Amino acid sequence: MLRSWQEMLANGIYVPSRFQGNLPSELILGSLAAIWGPVGSNSFSFILSILSLVLAYRLFRKIESDPIKIGLALATVAVNPFWVEASTTSMDYIHPIPFFLAGILLVQNRIPIIAAIFFAVAGGMRISYAPLGFGALLFALYMDSDKQQRNIILQSMLVYIVFISMIYLPVFISTHLQLSFLSSARPVWQGLLGLIARFSYKTIYLYGVIGTIIVFISLVLPLRRRKVADYKSVRDDKLIFYKLCAAFIIFHLLLFLYIPVRIEYLIPVLLAFAGIFIARDVHNALLLALVIAEVSYWFVSIDLLEVRHMNADPCAAVVAVEASFKPHLGQGVLVDELTGNTSELLCLPKLLLEQPVDIRDRLPVPNRR
Repeated sequence: MLRSWQEMLANGIYVPSRFQGNLPSELILGSLAAIWGPVGSNSFSFILSILSLVLAYRLFRKIESDPIKIGLALATVAVNPFWVEASTTSMDYIHPIPFFLAGILLVQNRIPIIAAIFFAVAGGMRISYAPLGFGALLFALYMDSDKQQRNIILQSMLVYIVFISMIYLPVFISTHLQLSFLSSARPVWQGLLGLIARFSYKTIYLYGVIGTIIVFISLVLPLRRRKVADYKSVRDDKLIFYKLCAAFIIFHLLLFLYIPVRIEYLIPVLLAFAGIFIARDVHNALLLALVIAEVSYWFVSIDLLEVRHMNADPCAAVVAVEASFKPHLGQGVLVDELTGNTSELLCLPKLLLEQPVDIRDRLPVPNRR
């Protein structure tokens, strides 16, 4: 993304950072890194992370009055090591989340046209949010019985299509007016079995082995009798919320089955699971246990497999070629980040058009060519 920003300045062209690019984040991260260095670009992710949690709290308050339960549910998100890593580095995994949540709240407050703009920004930051934003407006259209409001929602859907098309116009032009930018680098060389193996293994490691077990227990435990009665009577809103969170999770799991590359692709489901924990009234003790398990996952991981990779070079693509069942204790997710021994620090300068003298310096502004 920083390289894309440098290409814009140096050559006056748009070279997307990946197939679809991420024009909003590329522009913002590059500008902040040029002005304030890594602190500036990393802070952008941190601010959007905090904003995501605040907006999620407001959303959860609509179905749950207990602030302690909401706080514990959100804590399972905030301390997840992949969320922490994305929140403190110049990654864009979290960037669309607050815009999407803001869009949901605006739709609930019957301001769909502004919501459509927020949904478009979210979809422009990560293309996986493009169908979700349109789906949210479509669901609002289905739920609203007021004819005038339905007309406004239909107009909002048109606004959404126009805005998101404008965001993707540069990458469409850069691919010679072809839709090839809608492709992706999928690990398909080992066939369907390889995809399923990667999907299963990496899905478990979103929460870690212990954390996944706790999540499973919280989902299979039967609802309390009082909660069942709530679902059948006055809490239809909670049931709808539960189903929407489940649909959100299923969407991302299917997407991850299609391209099971980085565990960070599953970061959005952390908030959806938090919503399900609240809707199911999962016991606070289980939520606290999950928080503790995730914090421990920062430092140590229970690894079920011993994986052999194609390349030992930390700057090369990570390609797993073989795995054997061999449970052992491994390094936690955030150990390298906490010790400053990450491959990003080693490899980032090689990717830039013009390198800083020191990795902590501001991003160089290349001369126009």
